[in-house]
Amino acid sequence: MHALNRANVTVYAINLNDANANVPEFVHQNLSRLATDTNGDYFRFHTSFITPLKQIEKRTVGYYLISYYANQPRGTSGYQPVSATLKNPEFRVHARAGYSYGE
Repeated sequence: MHALNRANVTVYAINLNDANANVPEFVHQNLSRLATDTNGDYFRFHTSFITPLKQIEKRTVGYYLISYYANQPRGTSGYQPVSATLKNPEFRVHARAGYSYGE
């Protein structure tokens, strides 16, 4: 998870089993956590890629990348929460809650 977030990778997990498939719950929990922790989504029960891919496309088709320089003391590590808001209520922000820094 740490490596994915450091590389700014967002995971969209898609389970192509139907609700009657005997998939252990821990599989769903792990896929959901992987997606959530990288600011992605988990599409739990789908019989094709079509619907999840359309939703992923809507979410990723237009975006802004905001960056800034954080002044963390050298040799320290931790987690820096980040929040972003917009003045225009017609737009939505979908962003990571923060980032890890240091070693």
